[in-house]
Amino acid sequence: MGAAIGDILGLAAGVAVSPLPIVAMILVLATPRGRANGLLFGVGWLAGLAILGAVVLALAGPAGASEGGEPAAWTGWLKLLLGVLALLLAARQWRGRPVPGAEPEMPRWMASIDKLKPGGALGLGALLSAVNPKNAALTIAAAAPSPGPGCPAGSRRSCWPCSC
Repeated sequence: MGAAIGDILGLAAGVAVSPLPIVAMILVLATPRGRANGLLFGVGWLAGLAILGAVVLALAGPAGASEGGEPAAWTGWLKLLLGVLALLLAARQWRGRPVPGAEPEMPRWMASIDKLKPGGALGLGALLSAVNPKNAALTIAAAAPSPGPGCPAGSRRSCWPCSC
C-alpha cells in the first residue's frame, strides 16, 4: 500500500497544484453564490478525476497490465506517449501566446463565472479536472496499472491504493 501511494504522490501533486482550477475556484468563490457554487465546483472536480480514473482502470483491467509480476510494456509506452503529448501541447501553447505588449483576451468561461448556476459550477469543476490535458494525462498515468509488492503472482494492481 505504501509503495502504491508513493507511486502516485508526484502525479497527485501535479494535479493538485494546477493553476487553472485554483484560479477558477477563487473566481467562483467571489461570485454572489460563492459558497454553494464553490462546494459544487469542488465536488465536480473530484468526480471528474474519479470518473476518469475509473474509466482507465476499467479499460486497463482486462488488457493484461501485469505479466508475471512485471508491468506490461504498454503501460510504459502509454506514459511515454502522454509525456510526448504534453510536450507538444506546451509547444503549441508557447507558439500561440500573445505578442509582447498585446493584451491577452479573457477566456469565455472565465467571463461567464458571475452568472454561474449550481449545476454549471458542478459541470465546470468536472470539465476543468478531467478534460484539462495536463490533469487528464497525470490521472491516466496514475491509474495505469502496475504490479504491486505483496500482490499475488499474476494479479494486477493499479497504482491507486484501493486495489490489488
